[in-house]
Amino acid sequence: ATTLYANVATSFDSPTTTELVNQSNGTVGFNTSLGPQRTVSAEVGARGHLGSGFDFSLAAFASRVRDAIVQAREQDGRAFFQNAGKVRNHGIETGIGAAPWPWLRLQGSYTYAKYVFSEYRIPNGVVVDTLDGKRIAGVPRHFFRASALGSLGAVRIEVEQSGASDVYGDDRNTLHVAG
Repeated sequence: ATTLYANVATSFDSPTTTELVNQSNGTVGFNTSLGPQRTVSAEVGARGHLGSGFDFSLAAFASRVRDAIVQAREQDGRAFFQNAGKVRNHGIETGIGAAPWPWLRLQGSYTYAKYVFSEYRIPNGVVVDTLDGKRIAGVPRHFFRASALGSLGAVRIEVEQSGASDVYGDDRNTLHVAG
């Protein structure tokens, strides 16, 4: 009724054509200085059933990204990308599901995700801005989702609610967006 698992993986993500189309110095043309990002990740977890109609999942994860591809700036509607250095991601995910009656399915999940730059330097004129420890833009620390699915014959109704904590809209963590 319970499955334990663990995995370790590596990935190699090459830049997309959108990321390669503009040079980092602000001119149009192929960005030859942009390289791939490389990731090593690990996950351990368990999933299973708790009696009839109940199921669960729990996982912990961590990853290390080298040469992360980030949007360095935008000018006149054009985005410019560069390799940022290193990113450290870790967190947990948990979920539970229940079917108290044959016609009703309830599910809930929660994710805690701490995604931060562990090494990120941006040249800014004669100085270099250090963004080590800054949160990755657009990634909430806490995310919750709940749903209820009811079905009677051919009629299906689903209600879903999700919520997220605050995020930042930029790598420097100056544009705060409430959850």
